[in-house]
Amino acid sequence: MRDKVIYSSPNFDPKVFLSWVHKDMSAADLEAGALTLKTDLKGRTQQKKLLVKENFDCFVSCKTTIDDIESKLRQIEEDPEGAGTAHLYSVTLKISGVANRCGIRSSQDLGDEQPRDNPLTVSCQQPHPRPVSSHTLSPTCGCPSTAKHPAPTVALSSVFFLLQQAFVLKLYCL
Repeated sequence: MRDKVIYSSPNFDPKVFLSWVHKDMSAADLEAGALTLKTDLKGRTQQKKLLVKENFDCFVSCKTTIDDIESKLRQIEEDPEGAGTAHLYSVTLKISGVANRCGIRSSQDLGDEQPRDNPLTVSCQQPHPRPVSSHTLSPTCGCPSTAKHPAPTVALSSVFFLLQQAFVLKLYCL
């Protein structure tokens, strides 16, 4: 019985539902109400069809726009020049590895302590008067406007700190 009364159930029976909800109504009134509901449903279905027919161009335009956006996002992710977030993540891991091999500690490891105890860190934090062209940094800086993959577990400040260290190391070693 419960299955026939719950409207979301596959065994839903509208007559049982109406007879259970409207116990005090006569059968003729229930049948008249059912006919009214069927007529109303047909009218609404026709309205929906008309609405879709009138706005079909809009639906097609939205679908085309969505497909274009998905295509562009796919191109960004698969770009061999390094604009995708997967490439950025792998570059960040490589930079972290180089920094660890050089003895540079991330700001996450340091806490409130200033990173001045390591001579390499001290030299990395001092500005070096070397000219830097934009194409030197472009492969690492080619980032998308939004990330599609979950961010790595490393804190964002730590990543920025490591990127700064890597840039300075790269310039220092030129």
